[in-house]
Amino acid sequence: MVFSSITFLFWFLPFALVAYYACIFPWRKSPESSGQGQVGGFQPLSSAGTEFGNLSLLAASLLFYFWGEQSRIYILFVAIGLNFAAGILLGAQDPADGLRRRRARQRILLLAVAGNLGMLIYFKYLNFLAGLLGEVGGAPSVESIALPLGISFFVFQAMSYTIDVYRGTVPPARGLVAFACYITMFPQLVAGPIVRYCDVASQLQRRQLSLDKVASGIRRFIIGLAKKVLIANQVALLADKAFGLAADEVTFGAAWIGTIAYTLQIYFDFSGYSDMAIGLGRMFGFEFLENFNYPYLSRSVQEFWRRWHISLSTWFRDYLYVPLGGNRGTTARTYFNLWVVFALCGFWHGASVNFLLWGMYHGLFLVLERAFRGRSVGPRLLGHGYTLLVVMFGWVLFRAEAWGQTLAFWKAMVGLGASLPGGSEVWIWFGNDVRIAMVGGILFSMPVFPALSRWLQGIWADPQRGDVAGGKGAIYLALRLVVIWALFLACVPCLVADTYNPFIYFRF
Repeated sequence: MVFSSITFLFWFLPFALVAYYACIFPWRKSPESSGQGQVGGFQPLSSAGTEFGNLSLLAASLLFYFWGEQSRIYILFVAIGLNFAAGILLGAQDPADGLRRRRARQRILLLAVAGNLGMLIYFKYLNFLAGLLGEVGGAPSVESIALPLGISFFVFQAMSYTIDVYRGTVPPARGLVAFACYITMFPQLVAGPIVRYCDVASQLQRRQLSLDKVASGIRRFIIGLAKKVLIANQVALLADKAFGLAADEVTFGAAWIGTIAYTLQIYFDFSGYSDMAIGLGRMFGFEFLENFNYPYLSRSVQEFWRRWHISLSTWFRDYLYVPLGGNRGTTARTYFNLWVVFALCGFWHGASVNFLLWGMYHGLFLVLERAFRGRSVGPRLLGHGYTLLVVMFGWVLFRAEAWGQTLAFWKAMVGLGASLPGGSEVWIWFGNDVRIAMVGGILFSMPVFPALSRWLQGIWADPQRGDVAGGKGAIYLALRLVVIWALFLACVPCLVADTYNPFIYFRF
């Protein structure tokens, strides 16, 4: 089930929200007993209300996953059981009790990590490894194994919990329902962001709900929906056409237009999903950390990875790069750590040589930037240009079906393609909708909307209160409401007309 589908928007989500609030409303605290008044129209939840809310959200999340995976929902149950049990066992072993206890904790951690990675390797990489061994040594083939939805995300999320319990940075989960809710929460289950237990543990036990938070969640969800439907899906038509060309048909114009289109598609597709996940989380009372921060404004590849898929890059930093030694060893060791981490980051995205090479490609530029650290790349504009070129050439490697197609695009992009530079043969394939989406994508890959919002708030803010409540601020709030619902209404016809169009990161 895709967030940007009629089934989800008009059937599943309303049902899940109604069931959730029906479960928690009878358990609201009275203002007198809680020592505080209503917050944005809602009263604070009691612990019982939170538990019933967790149970309702867990049921909705399992239904959401069952919709797409049916019998393979057992994989989720295995991940929940394995890591919940590991947390309990780790919590029962106090490392202060001596070497024997510390070794027992290490064995528990190793078994849990091996179990998690074993699931991931079996379902995601066994086909690739068997094919590789078959080509090299004639090993027997194995039956093709379909990739379960979101396995890379929920396995990494579960592993982060177990490792954090081992390190002592979080206590073991108190209850199975709350922990299962953490692993399966449908807003971020199949494509992230990868949520750390430490970031939501307190919310799983006690959270505050308000009309303001729900309204904020709806706005954020609609913005993400518009990113996916009005921009990503439209420019995807152009990218698919260009990357569907035979190697000897890829011209300079086709290569560049296709690459620019895919650069916009993957950003608006994935950041749109993250916006929708964050918005859905708020509707249910949760706050997830941001996953994107306008990555195409970066002046270096290092900065790009601080802005792109933040939850994944910080996961690899905290759970792989730092344990490998980080930058605490020799210069050569630091470079090795960086390169290995990003090679594995690329391989996390998919079981193919292209993804592995994509990770190694980014790792190479990170090593080069660290080697030449302190040497200016020139004016800010030059830094932006350098980073965009590196990232865009990398997206070709990410998108291409095979290494030969990557080389064909790269050759065409530097003028060694099928014909002299020109792009009209691609540009005329599609009408104004795609062209508008391209222009809008370029524009809104920069913080135009937040800047415009701040400017309007400055004009219409109440000088006495310093906010937009009351007076002229009502104009701003009304305008924001009109814009948000106009975006939603613009999306609906596209949703009705489109066929199934999943998010790119669903396949990872």
